[in-house]
Amino acid sequence: MGSAGRLTHRLLWGASLVLCIALVNGSCFPAIFNFGDSQSDTGGIHAAFPSFTPAEFPPYGETYFQQPQFRYSDGRLLIDFITTAMGLPFLDPYLQSVTSDFYHGANFATAGATVLPVTYLSPFNFNIQLLQFMEFQKNVMAIRNPKSGTLGRTSTTIKSAASSGMCYVDPYDYQRCHAQGVYRESSWLCSTAYSEKVHRLPLPEFFNQALYTICIGGNDFTYGYTKGKSPAEVEEYLPQVVDGIVGGIRRLYYAGGRHFLIWDAEPQGCLPYTLTLIHHSEQDLDEHGCLPRYNQVSVFFNTYLNNSLTELRSELQDSTIVMFSTYDLKADLIMHHNTHGFKHVNRACCGVPNEFNYDLRVACGMSQVIDNVTFASTTCSDPNEYIVWDGVHTTEAANRYIAKQMFTGKFFYPRFSKLIDYCNLGPLT
Repeated sequence: MGSAGRLTHRLLWGASLVLCIALVNGSCFPAIFNFGDSQSDTGGIHAAFPSFTPAEFPPYGETYFQQPQFRYSDGRLLIDFITTAMGLPFLDPYLQSVTSDFYHGANFATAGATVLPVTYLSPFNFNIQLLQFMEFQKNVMAIRNPKSGTLGRTSTTIKSAASSGMCYVDPYDYQRCHAQGVYRESSWLCSTAYSEKVHRLPLPEFFNQALYTICIGGNDFTYGYTKGKSPAEVEEYLPQVVDGIVGGIRRLYYAGGRHFLIWDAEPQGCLPYTLTLIHHSEQDLDEHGCLPRYNQVSVFFNTYLNNSLTELRSELQDSTIVMFSTYDLKADLIMHHNTHGFKHVNRACCGVPNEFNYDLRVACGMSQVIDNVTFASTTCSDPNEYIVWDGVHTTEAANRYIAKQMFTGKFFYPRFSKLIDYCNLGPLT
């Protein structure tokens, strides 16, 4: 693949719009299991395809991390602010094989992922992520809760063993420990090495107690738009996307999940990505510089999603299924952006200088020669003034604002009482 092809491919990896279904945990949720696309990918696509995606290169990550951290923003994502508020560490990617600690959950999101099994930006569609979760859960249960018993696998004994640098193991683990030369007398104690391995995995009960977050679906919209489909044609298959999301929640429920927080679709007609992709005139825009017909597609999707989740609550009555309206929140932010400290609604902070500071052919932080003309991305001086970072994804400042609004509970449907009223949420700075 030539340089132009690689750069175009890198750009496309980031082209996922905000659409999330989330399940969160912290003081009241001991773990988070997240599913999604680049809006909540904390390094999954990098682990799968190193040196291939824009988020691996500057200026991504510059505001908070001072270097790229494989996130599609200048700093922290919404999922990062959620874990921080809940008193949990950042989620490690499931596909990150060496340094990950999954005790408080795992992130199955990968940039470019879709709900529908289409050949587009990523091979890790929602169904694949669910299969990965099922395999992860099976392996955790095999280690934490082997067939011969559960000796030493409860929260109390695990914590007690951890304080002494050891872990209790049952007879199933005895032979393995003995073979590795770490068997200690008859109390079935393993060495610190085994203890550290176990303590990087969630406890069995966490799968029932966790908050499950699902941030996916935006690429199912862009898949159609990039194929030249009209808004009406995209609307025709969006019910299938919702059905895929609802089916995924049902599968997680039968795997033990009980707490679900679901993101809907944002006002996509306001993104620099959409405004650049779709040819339009000034007459096609509303007073905020957005394409109302494309926002209507988001509303169509959100209405269908909300109705489907209402039906699912009736079916799964011992679960909590809440939708987080990013559409209402972002629409309010766009209308009152000056009040909230933002100056630019439809311009990207990082991109090729033009009307929307965005070019479909050149990713943030990159340059490209097209028809003997060099197009180079530039970065704004103050990302805090921008809602959009790279034409598709939000800035750290916008993510922080969205997180703070989310935890007011105003944009939850129905009210998420356990999260808002009973979790000891920390400050977001």
